[in-house]
Amino acid sequence: MLPLANTRRIWMVAILPIIDFFSVLLGAGLVYLVRYRWFLDSDIFRSTDRLARNDYIFSSMIFSAVVVLVFAFLGLYEVRKRLSIWNTALRIVAGIFFVLVFIIAVYFFDEFNRTLLPPGVNISRFILATGGFFILYTVLFTRFLLWGVLQILYVFNIGKTNVLLAANEESDLEKWLQQRRDVNSVYLIRDLNEESKEEIQELITKRMISEIYLFSNQNQIESFIAVMAERYKIPFMFRPVGFGQYSAFDLKPLVVGGHTMIEVQNTLLDGWWVVFKRLFDFAFALTFLTVFSWLYLLIAIAIKLDSKGSVFYLNERTGPDGKTFNLWKFRRFKTEFNTTSDNKEAIEFEQNLIRSKNLKKDEGPLYKIKDDPRMTRVGKFLERTSLDELPQFINVLLGSMSVVGPRPHQPREVAKYKSHHYKVLNIKPGITGMAQINGRSDLSFEKEVFFDTYYIEHWSFWLDIYIILSTPFILIFKKHEA
Repeated sequence: MLPLANTRRIWMVAILPIIDFFSVLLGAGLVYLVRYRWFLDSDIFRSTDRLARNDYIFSSMIFSAVVVLVFAFLGLYEVRKRLSIWNTALRIVAGIFFVLVFIIAVYFFDEFNRTLLPPGVNISRFILATGGFFILYTVLFTRFLLWGVLQILYVFNIGKTNVLLAANEESDLEKWLQQRRDVNSVYLIRDLNEESKEEIQELITKRMISEIYLFSNQNQIESFIAVMAERYKIPFMFRPVGFGQYSAFDLKPLVVGGHTMIEVQNTLLDGWWVVFKRLFDFAFALTFLTVFSWLYLLIAIAIKLDSKGSVFYLNERTGPDGKTFNLWKFRRFKTEFNTTSDNKEAIEFEQNLIRSKNLKKDEGPLYKIKDDPRMTRVGKFLERTSLDELPQFINVLLGSMSVVGPRPHQPREVAKYKSHHYKVLNIKPGITGMAQINGRSDLSFEKEVFFDTYYIEHWSFWLDIYIILSTPFILIFKKHEA
């Protein structure tokens, strides 16, 4: 899971297209008011040329969408790239100028395109001539206003981040990081040895930093070969020492403070894809809960008729960054056997069942109890059909889970993790996932981690769709041990 500062930046960048869209729309609206309110009775313009308000609004919305697309092409919505306020302004000017020139070229130099307009209506030359200035003003004003608000927040140390710089020599990178307005503190590690590893580990585990920069010159051979390759015009490719384990991840060259560095993304689910996946999850969960509300009602009635107790059962699970949340499930156990934190007897009884009836023979932290005596009659059916997991769509709506992701584990299971297991906590857990469609609970723990790690390292939206479409067939046709 991304640190809070990075998550905040992703969502802040995500709202920029919306702000720009309405800023362009506002500028178009202002020039329309000036043209047809202030100059309506002027001898300079003919009232018969007036474009209907609804037609103008529709055209302005299309124009605003095109401007936003051009802004995206110019890199104004990139999450990783940090543009100065002046660089941003220059790209905004270029984007608006490009769109206006294109419209002028299409409608004023092509007679056929002019025939597409409503009869008797011409594009106002006044709007085209002055509209760019109005739109430029509103977009730049809102961008500068947003930038100003951020600077004020930074003065009060709101929204700032801490970074770690591990460098065995002095460089201007340290000065560049300290001059960044959004950086609160720069933790500098000079001696890269075993003692510094403990300090670095403490900073990371306590979530005290959001960015790490490694600036080491200990491997001089790489620089020497690069210089020689450039001199003799030989293509040069290299893998930085110690990065072989990240071969499945996305390694991107990044210019930071004038230095070319390599950024390691711990999952392909980053940047705009985080926003897209969250919106998809919310829409999918809301649709599923609405369409299958009748099924939820039937299951709830069956549970109430079968045994005393609540319909739902909340179980503590671990999400990204080790934060816990309550996972919603339909109750399968008799009430006295619910393993809540205050029910010590139920937890002890479960531990005895794990020792005597656990179907999983590997040494992993997970368990599966054969012929579990704690289940109700309806509970056995819900467990066999996996219908007990349907309330997890509530978790998806709340944002603690995703439709597709690694399997969610209990804190006592996470406590038994080995170092390579923690990779499954990089993203939100899911209702279904690679492990669920490749063996479900019959998998050994190591095999489950393997599938979930593969998903994290090779995430794509189409992989999510494949898993979602595969899940019903796996549940219906593939049996697993009871």
